[in-house]
Amino acid sequence: MRVRLPPSAPLLNNINMKEKINEVKVKINEEIEILADLIEDLIVGKEKNEEKILNLISLQNIIRGINEILLRIKNKGALLQEIINLLITQPHIIGSFIGILEDGEIKIYSNFKNNELNNEFSIDTDSEFFEPFYSGEIKRINSYKNKIVNAISLPISDEKERVGVLGLFSDKQDFFDDEELNYLTDVTSDILVGLRTINYEKRIRDSLLNLARGITKIVELKDPGSKNHGEVVAKLSYEIGKRLGFDEEKLEMLYIAALIHDIGKISIALEILNKPFKLRDVEYEWVKQHTYYGYEYLRDINFPLPIAEIILQHHERIDGSGYPRKLKGNEIMIEAKIIAVCEVFHAMISHKPYRPPHSIEETLDYIRTNRGVLFDEFVVDKFFEVINEGFLNRC
Repeated sequence: MRVRLPPSAPLLNNINMKEKINEVKVKINEEIEILADLIEDLIVGKEKNEEKILNLISLQNIIRGINEILLRIKNKGALLQEIINLLITQPHIIGSFIGILEDGEIKIYSNFKNNELNNEFSIDTDSEFFEPFYSGEIKRINSYKNKIVNAISLPISDEKERVGVLGLFSDKQDFFDDEELNYLTDVTSDILVGLRTINYEKRIRDSLLNLARGITKIVELKDPGSKNHGEVVAKLSYEIGKRLGFDEEKLEMLYIAALIHDIGKISIALEILNKPFKLRDVEYEWVKQHTYYGYEYLRDINFPLPIAEIILQHHERIDGSGYPRKLKGNEIMIEAKIIAVCEVFHAMISHKPYRPPHSIEETLDYIRTNRGVLFDEFVVDKFFEVINEGFLNRC
């Protein structure tokens, strides 16, 4: 059966049909391209969001790491360098520096992931990186050199004071956006808190050290034969502790313990301390009580190290022949072992009311002979390292 088209319907010849089909193909291709672009945008956007989330998580971890550093490290230089090292573990942060005002000058701590950048990096304190130190405003720096796409510098400050700047370098364009910036301002706040804590603790330690020196002067007034004894023993103990790997806080407490190790002599009678003849046994037993007196004076003070116990033990000997408790070997604290060697050394080479000083050679022979007998072997070895490096010429 044949179908008759209505009069209004156009007749389609082969040419018109091809044109229509081509038009449809073009439309379909355009829609496909639009759809492909949309899919690509969705994929790229998803990747960007994922990268953003990972960056922010990394910054959160860095802030937690900085808080751990603040609790662990009490030395300013080590604190700032560890923070720098931690910051460059962040993806796309390829370098960082902290410039801190110290004694009227800016000291710079820095590090880069790339050794080439480490060798090339230098910055003047009058450069744009230090503008935030003077203005208190964040400074963004684009199109920087040496593989650095952009950089940012933030003031380390609050409403009370401005102490320095934190600078970061990135290999990614527009990396330091507002979200990263919120975390970075938290970093500068943490740095400021850490520096203030260290400065506060340093003032306390300085006060404690001055107090210890005052105590030493009192002991020296009562026992003129001990002039400079505490200071020399403290300096020598410090050098030995450093070679034994003590951290800065432990070294400071060792220094103070050594400085006041004879504090108990304040309770010993003048006529005994200054007797120009050899002490009788009963008098010597009385002098030996100075370790107990020193312990009693200090035992209720909460030092970072048990200084009272160190002072109580500083006349103990490895073989158990010391006093007051005849401790042996590992029963004796390492700090007391150090002070024991240093105290004997300086006491022997010093003039006493009842005898002239021993020669340095004779004293060193005595310590060498009693290595592993009266004195700890490792301590004696480090003692001789210090002596051989010219300690006596410096004290």
